[in-house]
Amino acid sequence: MKPLNDSPFVVTQLWTARPSSDHRLLVTSGRAWATLSGEWDKDNPDHVLLCGDGLHVAAGQHLVVEAWPRHPAEVLTLTWLAIDKSEIEVKTDSVSSPGGVTCL
Repeated sequence: MKPLNDSPFVVTQLWTARPSSDHRLLVTSGRAWATLSGEWDKDNPDHVLLCGDGLHVAAGQHLVVEAWPRHPAEVLTLTWLAIDKSEIEVKTDSVSSPGGVTCL
């Protein structure tokens, strides 16, 4: 995986992406509600992602992410990683960032 941003970024409002190559979204703090287009084999394209969770986003899919905090002080931070197709095993899994994620 190649990080596009060495450090996680804070999401304070709706964040969207439609990558031209496969990517992995990694939640490095907080909780996110993510909707991923193109998951036609699923009844519901929504995902709840907790700190440490990752989501594979294939080229051309449309991803919409928003913070879904459990309390007012909780902050959502994400890391967006370009990935090689040979690294893809499953669409949603728990992963750690290149530097490791510490979740409280």
